[in-house]
Amino acid sequence: MVFKNINAVIASTFFVLFFLSSEAYSADIEWKLFLKEHKSSGPILTKTVSEGEEFVLSESDYTQKPSESREILNALDGVRILIRQSPVNSIHIVLNVNENTFERVSGNSLFINLSFEGYVDGQRENFVEFPSNSPLVLTIPQSNLDDLLPLCSLSGDDLICVYNLGGGNFSKTGIKTNTTSTGIVVELNRLSQTVGGKGKNLGFPSNVKIDTWNKIKILFR
Repeated sequence: MVFKNINAVIASTFFVLFFLSSEAYSADIEWKLFLKEHKSSGPILTKTVSEGEEFVLSESDYTQKPSESREILNALDGVRILIRQSPVNSIHIVLNVNENTFERVSGNSLFINLSFEGYVDGQRENFVEFPSNSPLVLTIPQSNLDDLLPLCSLSGDDLICVYNLGGGNFSKTGIKTNTTSTGIVVELNRLSQTVGGKGKNLGFPSNVKIDTWNKIKILFR
């Protein structure tokens, strides 16, 4: 009985030490946000968070806010990005905007147009991919969509996010859009230019809107 208790204590101690060490060694990620037309002037937001901690676009963190893009920056306030395991220690996000709307791609109006760039010790990486079980998660709450869509002349149905491959080509491979009653959650398996617009305009079928109750039912089928 004594030996069983000792083994239990040892096992518990090992688990606690393992948990604490994994927490202690969570890497930091430096985020920098740029406006494309002002990129040479430096980032408008710089923030460092740990892996597993959400990076939130917050109006209070902007070091500058050009007046011509003030509305779209306000509309992005509260958008969140989460990375649980990062292969890079710095990520630059370029907002591809034209004043208060996102730049069109191949004539398509977009509610999001972001270029993600990954850096390791100051050197830009040409290709950055995330582990299959730990994608980058971009969350756009419904309140943000309500502000973004009118600025970009879009309505709220058939919305999807895809990778822009250039030349009028888009891809859904490695990117998943989940549309719910509370907003849009996008899972990305790599850093690349990511755009959001109407599925039919970007060459993809409509997304089905799934509310929370139906998501629960699907899980327990």
